[in-house]
Amino acid sequence: MPVKRPADDLEAALNYVGRREDADASRIMALGVSGGGGAVVALSARNVPGLKVVVNVSGGFALLNCDKNSDRLVEAIRNYGARSRVPNLWYYAKTDSIFPEQTVVRMRAAFLEGGAYAKLVHYPQLSAAPSTDGHQLWSKQSAMVMLDVDGFLRQRSLPTWDYREVKALVEKHGIKRWAHLIELYTAAPGYKALAKSTTSDFLADTYASDTLEHAKERAVAVCQQRHPGHLCTVIDPPEIPPRSD
Repeated sequence: MPVKRPADDLEAALNYVGRREDADASRIMALGVSGGGGAVVALSARNVPGLKVVVNVSGGFALLNCDKNSDRLVEAIRNYGARSRVPNLWYYAKTDSIFPEQTVVRMRAAFLEGGAYAKLVHYPQLSAAPSTDGHQLWSKQSAMVMLDVDGFLRQRSLPTWDYREVKALVEKHGIKRWAHLIELYTAAPGYKALAKSTTSDFLADTYASDTLEHAKERAVAVCQQRHPGHLCTVIDPPEIPPRSD
């Protein structure tokens, strides 16, 4: 199979993590981007016990001596669809230079023909700049993608964030008009932080940082860049007081 080796690695990782006491091997989600997206689709065809959903973002794989629009790519996806019984969530941008819209539509149709399930969300142009490649979907719109993924998890009674977290943050800081931004911020992946002007309700958020401290620094910097002359401070995540013992 085109991505047999990456799928082998993923399955081995799930088996390893599943043996940890702090992991629940009965409720697994696998998410992959680009080549990783193709790998999780392949993983779904293995119907690994406990795998509840795979999330494919701008995913696919390269075949030797094969054009990106090749029928061989579609047939490979069809093969996975014939065996997969794990729900798939697929996210692509219509301006993806590697996996164009029509190719993705064909891939999904082939996947469904075998009896598999794949929800497809096709985003339009990612930014006002026409030069922005849609293959950058995850780096540009990961919060929007995760907001949709979290909705799926919530419908299936799988672990995700509680909407009451958004309401509590909005009410605590008097930022009702920014409720939708807070939803996106809450859904966003990785280390993240939210900064607010000390004299108004101006906000700025950052996510997918390498450390929590970096996320906080970035949030404050972005807030002050967007709102010159304002003093900004981090309002989330809250500082954890030092232990007294």
